[in-house]
Amino acid sequence: MTSAKYAVDSRLVQKGSVFFALKGVKTDGHFYLKEAFVKGAKRAYVSKSYTGDSFGLELIYVEDPLFCKKWHKQKSDPINLSL
Repeated sequence: MTSAKYAVDSRLVQKGSVFFALKGVKTDGHFYLKEAFVKGAKRAYVSKSYTGDSFGLELIYVEDPLFCKKWHKQKSDPINLSL
């Protein structure tokens, strides 16, 4: 699935989005996987250490979801000339 839609905030997920479960100072995106699925996300990048439910999402286990978000943005941005 190639999609320009991605979200790090589950409140902003759209149908078909890719969700990036980022750990922050105040919260952890892994806590919002179910909400992301309910709002229409199809896939989520999660930390390799995540052992919880997929909630129907295709989970991509990675070392650093933040790095993958940056890569996905570059890949999806048609005017990014730094590639």
